[in-house]
Amino acid sequence: MAVVALTSQLVDVLLDPPKPTPVGSGNAGASETVVQLQGTSAAAMGHAGSLGPVSPTAISQFRGMYNTASIAPTGLHLHAWVRDIYPVRAKTIDGVSLYLFSTTEALYYATGTDVGYAGGWFHIVVNIDPTGRAAVDLGSLGTGNITRVGYCGNLSASKAEAFLQNCYIDAIRTSATHQGLTFTGGTPADPITFLQCAAADTNSYGIFRNIAGAFILEGSVKFGGAALTTALNESLVTLSFANFTTGAGATAVAASYYEIRFESGTTGATNMIFTDVTWKGVSRGLPFDFSVHPLSVANGDSFSSTRSTYIFAGQVVLDATYTSVNDKFIECASIEPNSTTLTSPSFTNCDSLSLTVVGSSLSGGQTLTHNTLSGVGFVSTDSLSKISGHSFDNTGGTGHAITITAAGTYTLSNTTFTGYGASGTGNAAIRNTSGGLVTINISGGNTPTVTNTTGSSTVVNNSVTIAFEGVTQGTSLKVVAQETVGTVTKGQVLLQAFADSAGSASNTGFNYEPAFDPLGLLTEFRARNSGICVAALALNGAVLTDETQNANSPTTNDMNLWTTTPVVGDAYYFGNTNPFLALKLDLSIAMSISVTAQVNWEYWDGATLVALPGITDGTAAFQTLGENKVIWANPSGWAVTTIAGSTQGALYYVRAAYVTGVITTAAKAKRVTLDSDRYIPFTQTRRITSAGITVSAQWVKDTIATF
Repeated sequence: MAVVALTSQLVDVLLDPPKPTPVGSGNAGASETVVQLQGTSAAAMGHAGSLGPVSPTAISQFRGMYNTASIAPTGLHLHAWVRDIYPVRAKTIDGVSLYLFSTTEALYYATGTDVGYAGGWFHIVVNIDPTGRAAVDLGSLGTGNITRVGYCGNLSASKAEAFLQNCYIDAIRTSATHQGLTFTGGTPADPITFLQCAAADTNSYGIFRNIAGAFILEGSVKFGGAALTTALNESLVTLSFANFTTGAGATAVAASYYEIRFESGTTGATNMIFTDVTWKGVSRGLPFDFSVHPLSVANGDSFSSTRSTYIFAGQVVLDATYTSVNDKFIECASIEPNSTTLTSPSFTNCDSLSLTVVGSSLSGGQTLTHNTLSGVGFVSTDSLSKISGHSFDNTGGTGHAITITAAGTYTLSNTTFTGYGASGTGNAAIRNTSGGLVTINISGGNTPTVTNTTGSSTVVNNSVTIAFEGVTQGTSLKVVAQETVGTVTKGQVLLQAFADSAGSASNTGFNYEPAFDPLGLLTEFRARNSGICVAALALNGAVLTDETQNANSPTTNDMNLWTTTPVVGDAYYFGNTNPFLALKLDLSIAMSISVTAQVNWEYWDGATLVALPGITDGTAAFQTLGENKVIWANPSGWAVTTIAGSTQGALYYVRAAYVTGVITTAAKAKRVTLDSDRYIPFTQTRRITSAGITVSAQWVKDTIATF
């Protein structure tokens, strides 16, 4: 079984306190060699004097003891163990108090039956730095060296207490900032545990404690050390930090008191595995720092964290050895991944996340509000490409999700923003402080709002898809803007096309602008099919031109039926998804001839082009101006075909083929309609969002209209 090695950075002041000097009257001090926490002796007190008041107002009304010391207090915390076999009543009146003297004497109320535990050793920690210490509970404490350290209690007549005795103080030490205990030992095959660490500190320093099965830290700890191998594996546990307070409830230790650090073994690897472990600080005012930096991949160091939770951390500093999956950060001040990727993390009301070091990135996960002021970003990064698949939700909060510090072109993938303000405000999703141009290409997710600082500019490209479906092939589809927002003006056509063989059309490159948020861009979707020609193809001199768009628009002279120099084989093709028995051609320029022209109206029977039966040509071979019909009988064996050189699919085609004649004026038309199924026009008002939009038409046949 792995063995834990413990070393201390605490400095012994009085490791074995001698016989103490009394505080108050009726006391007898002794050097106790039987009852002590650590070492060979402890300072002990017995009392046979008068009772004290119900609520003492002066130190002279307490009964206690002290040992002489010499402590320069700057930058230090004082640690002491006290024990009261007969605990007194309440912390703020007659509980255990830490007695200190530096030109003047003072008390810090530490514990009683309402705080701590009765009849056992209690670890007291107080910040004694003159510039940061908490206010004393009674008396005053000078700023010079501390020359007395002791323990006081009150014998209250109201509680019918007959004596105050069998009290002890032992193991008086000091610690500088982040000085505490270092734990080493174990191997990856036989790692150490928190339980073993707490056992190594039993009856000693009081830093790593196991109190009734709960792991409590009462100081800073470090895992790993130079030339040492350390492996620790823990799961499903919580490590909490003690809340040392004075009688008035003020924090007794400095805000920087707590730290957990993991250090490289240099010549011996440090390997950590934590699964479902919670690291819980006291509060925002008394957080803990968590540092995995600098470990060394080259040295074989590793740190694996899965579903760990960090609550009230001050600084969380990680590095390339750290593997993070599904970790949670709650009320943390600063998170610095350095050269690692945070995979699917969760952030709740944290202050800042830095992604400025090479190799740092954020993949997946969510931010559920962040603790930032307006104009301040939660994530700071030099590349938006370091963020992907993350959901930022700051509903009800202030500030920006991201501050981008470097100009450039970035792809922001599958990242969403909710609850942010409009562009140009202190609460926009992204703040550009680069001093240059930032181009953001959105790939999935939604479009962020942006605020630029002086000299900065931002272009957001979010190509979303506008899709229209649910109609028949050849249907005229149009999407039109219904408001002026950003660079889009009211009436602007965003999609205009004929439905393909699947009955749909789309614009896959529509740029969704931040100005469209939060509601989206208001548009109208329109579909019309009243005998639309699915394909209109002009074959002139072996050159095939697709005039489908022209054939279904009201523009004059944009259908070129024949030229003035036709050759045998020239033809005009009219195609549809279903067979049809007539077409209506609106000639805007009638054909003029000097030699009689002949037109053959033909269809494909699956093997060859044959003449349409029962043809009635109301256009008189394109020589009759205006709207006229061409009608025929139901062809036998009519089959779909494709036209060489055309991108149109297989359709039922009718063609007007040139045979003979000399043409002096070319025939032109502006529109053609077919005697095929008609549908009631469809219109619907919808908003295009940053996710794009797909509209399915309610496509109903018009059984009343006639050709």
